[in-house]
Amino acid sequence: MEYRMDQRSRFYALDVMCRERAQAAANEANYWLAEAEEWARFRRAHDQRQSDRTTANELNTDVAKARSA
Repeated sequence: MEYRMDQRSRFYALDVMCRERAQAAANEANYWLAEAEEWARFRRAHDQRQSDRTTANELNTDVAKARSA
């Protein structure tokens, strides 16, 4: 009988341990997904700035051409 209780306790402990590890993994996954999203926002902002600079340079070139014509 004592052996049976020991086994039940062991199974319970393993069950709890697995659930705790799963929760920790989920928390870590959420952290890394948020981190990836932040870097994606930085990339989009950088791309937008590059695009704005290109447009501004094109406008300046067009204005310079119009003035020299």
